[in-house]
Amino acid sequence: MTERAPGFVLRRDEPMARHSPWRVGGPVDAYMVVTRRDGLADALSVCREHQWKRNVIGAGTRTVFRDGGSGGVVLRLGSAFAGVTEVEQGWWIGAAAPLALIGARFVGGAPKTTLSTLRFAAGSVGASLATDEGWEPWVESVKWIQRSQEHTCPLHEVPGKGSVVFTEVLIRRTPREKARPPVVPHGWFKAEDDDAAELLRDTGLSATRLRGVLLPSAEPDLLVNLGDGNAKDFALLHKSIVEKIQDKRGVSLQDAMTWIGRP
Repeated sequence: MTERAPGFVLRRDEPMARHSPWRVGGPVDAYMVVTRRDGLADALSVCREHQWKRNVIGAGTRTVFRDGGSGGVVLRLGSAFAGVTEVEQGWWIGAAAPLALIGARFVGGAPKTTLSTLRFAAGSVGASLATDEGWEPWVESVKWIQRSQEHTCPLHEVPGKGSVVFTEVLIRRTPREKARPPVVPHGWFKAEDDDAAELLRDTGLSATRLRGVLLPSAEPDLLVNLGDGNAKDFALLHKSIVEKIQDKRGVSLQDAMTWIGRP
């Protein structure tokens, strides 16, 4: 059942396989797409009325929905939250914009001292702000909403990143102090002191397949659904790769994804 409001669209008992870039995931209580900036406060009010647990996504590329479904609401920020506005200090960039968009604006600079490496990163700006370390020197201020009130403040003053919804961020042209880019994974794996993609390629694990899921040789830190894979296949292949890297190289790969729902 689909319900429409001026600023958002709501679908109940919606299979997330229809909306996930990985094409997996069972039904959630509600799936909401916020289509206008002024519709976010109303959407959050509906979530509170139903006492739905909230999972906010942008592109959804760093989230895997399990096959058994989950309670609560998946709230997706639509294209209204993906804009870019250039100002004197830098760029206001919407929380739903891909990280690659930020990286593209720094191409030509030294990768170790600019954000140019983000042009290869997965995920959206808002998700990275909430989960990745190292953004503070690059962020002038952020806009976020809690309940029905929007705020603007420095990133370090946000009261609990997991309890708010980021809407926009002002990225500086240069960091406040000498700083490296934020630590952002490019795929499904994170390695503390190694490049996960190179590690997987060097150990001969690229092109590994488990049922309907493949670790491609071209981008070995990604997992790809060949068409009939499910979330269980993704989880099993992911676990197998982590164990093999530990055995072969003694390196502990970390999971770069957020897993939601019941197995």
